[in-house]
Amino acid sequence: MSEDWDFYPLLVDNEPASIYLDLGLAQNAPIESQPHLSHVRVYMRNPRPDGLSSNEEFDDLVSVEDSLCEVFSGSSRTTYAGRNTLT
Repeated sequence: MSEDWDFYPLLVDNEPASIYLDLGLAQNAPIESQPHLSHVRVYMRNPRPDGLSSNEEFDDLVSVEDSLCEVFSGSSRTTYAGRNTLT
């Protein structure tokens, strides 16, 4: 992972969303040995009224993300590129 990350709040189908992306990957893209995309979906227990993550479960969501990053960082076949939050 690089140190060049950015956050983008936006609307998707007129609903609030956010994207957190490792912009540093652009220097190495495409990664020939990683031609596929995969994703993990986590449903929030207590989202805010607008559907985004609440402060109440922020730490739990960060913990899930950190655990996934730790598992995937041990493989040369995966690269964590970012996350998106949709309602």
